Formats: sequence, structure tokens, C-alpha cells
Amino acid sequence: MSAIIAASTVAMGCGPYSFSGSSIPSHIKSVAIPIFENETAEFGIKEKVTDALLENFVSENILNISDNQNADSIIRGTITRITDVPFTFDENEIVQEYRVTIYLKLVWHDQVKNNDLFDGNINGWGVYPADSPEERNEGIEKAIERLITEITNQTLSGW
Repeated sequence: MSAIIAASTVAMGCGPYSFSGSSIPSHIKSVAIPIFENETAEFGIKEKVTDALLENFVSENILNISDNQNADSIIRGTITRITDVPFTFDENEIVQEYRVTIYLKLVWHDQVKNNDLFDGNINGWGVYPADSPEERNEGIEKAIERLITEITNQTLSGW
């Protein structure tokens, strides 16, 4: 939670950003990113994903971060599922690595024009060794990195 407050404070001075050679609708100058919902049993995942997205918006200087009532737009997310499935096998068909995937329902809503700029499902994945399940957190961190990249690509680069 402290990362959210810190990211919001740092972002207050940031201006709008032109992304991938195209610009976000000109009336969108700010975004609110409330803590995501979590429909899974994965403890702490909603905070990790929300904090990572906030940090990305701040570090990339994409939009001003604001509160829900004053923002021109709002990004809401729901983590709908997390799966762990075998990813690689050895010559004896023994699992060597697992792939953890985070599935997210995301809506980016334009609060000025009252319409959705993006409404869809996004996922990100990471890999961890089968013989070291304690490294699953590293797989989750990689999945979150990919998820944030995909959110940025899907919600912003289309403009």
C-alpha cells in the first residue's frame, strides 16, 4: 500500500506522455488505478500487480496519477485466475519447469466521455524450476512483468 501512496505522490508532477508514436486521447491527462480485485486464493497478488502497474505509469511518465473522483480515466482490474502447468520436460518426460500464468480482466474507462477505452482479458506468465517450488515467486514476478507490459501495450499503444 505504501508503494501506491509513494507512486501517487511522485506522479503528481508528471505530465502526459505520447506513447509509441501516437497519443492518448487529448482530453485524458490523468488516470486512477485503484487496487485490483482478486478472485484467486493467491495471497498478496492484487497488491503486487496494482503496485507494478502504478510504478510503470510513473516510471514511463504515461499519465498523471490521480484519485478516482478527479481522474480523467480509471483502470480497474480483476485477477480472475492463476494457473501452474508443466512447461518443459526431460527425455524421461519428467517435468523440469512449470509455467505460472496470471489472468486479468481489465477495463480502462474514460470518465470524461463515459465510455470504455479498453475492455478485455490480458495474461502474463513466468517459469520456475519443478525441483524448486520455493522459486515460484520468481515465476510470479516474471508473470507480473509480462502482464504489465501487455497492459501497457493493449491499453495505450492502440492510440
